[in-house]
Amino acid sequence: MTSPAAVEVLLPVGLDRALTYAVPAGLDVAPGALVLAPLGSRIEIGVAWDGAPADVDPAKLKPLHAVLDLPPMAEPMRRFLDRVAAYTLAPRGQVLRMALRGLAVGEEPRKPKTGVRATGAHPARMTPARERA
Repeated sequence: MTSPAAVEVLLPVGLDRALTYAVPAGLDVAPGALVLAPLGSRIEIGVAWDGAPADVDPAKLKPLHAVLDLPPMAEPMRRFLDRVAAYTLAPRGQVLRMALRGLAVGEEPRKPKTGVRATGAHPARMTPARERA
């Protein structure tokens, strides 16, 4: 399968539209593929979205860095994310962020922080129920 010269990529940021990126030679990008795309000075995980790329001069497009070796996001899931964004009036990128939560490349998974803190203060009024507890 030949990959297109440009592809629309939805990034997990507060944008409601996909951005257009150039596809370097040797990368096979299909809709739903998880890709590494440059965004400013950082690299973001994004999803190759459906639709024709915007009519932009190919010389002005930034190239994708890589296609991740992960299963692609299925077409029904991409449609579901579009519907959730439309229903909640949230940017599609923010809805994608929730769907990709926990997927971090090159990072250790973050563990939830739990703990107990003793304040040392006693209730101002000791009731019989508090005393039994």
